[in-house]
Parts: sequence; C-alpha cells; structure tokens
Amino acid sequence: MFDLEQAIAKWRGQMLSAGLKSPEPMDELESHLREEVAEQMRAGINAAQAFEIAIQRIGRADALKQEFRRADGLIITRLVQLAGLACAS
Repeated sequence: MFDLEQAIAKWRGQMLSAGLKSPEPMDELESHLREEVAEQMRAGINAAQAFEIAIQRIGRADALKQEFRRADGLIITRLVQLAGLACAS
C-alpha cells in the first residue's frame, strides 16, 4: 500500500541529494508538493497517482540536479517561485 509520508520523505532525500540543502526552500517546495497532492486527491485521484502528478509539476530531483550544480541561491529562489506558479495553475 502506498504511504504518502514515506514517499514525501524519499522525495526530500532526493532533493537533498540533488543539492537543495537549505531548509527554507526545501520546506517551501514540500509545502507546494503537499498542496498539489491534496488538490489532486480532492479531484478523485488516488494518493499514489496524486503524488506522481505533483512531483511532475514540482520537478523530479534528477531533472533539477543539473540546475542545482550550476546554480547558487538565486536559482533556488526561482525554483520555489516557479513551483508556486505551477501549483497555482
């Protein structure tokens, strides 16, 4: 059975491995992730599928890894802003 909390913990670990070390942007991204999961579930999608949709919208660690390698604190701020826009749409 799918465990949303465990999936989010694993996602956080992937984000940390990808280079997002600062707690504030990580907490912000997780908040957006949770909001998106909740929105998908309200639409009738099961938790596992809702989580997959949410991470697609927020971004997967492997896709973001190159950005984190090239980036400094400004790109992290931009990613948080973009994640907020993606969740709002």
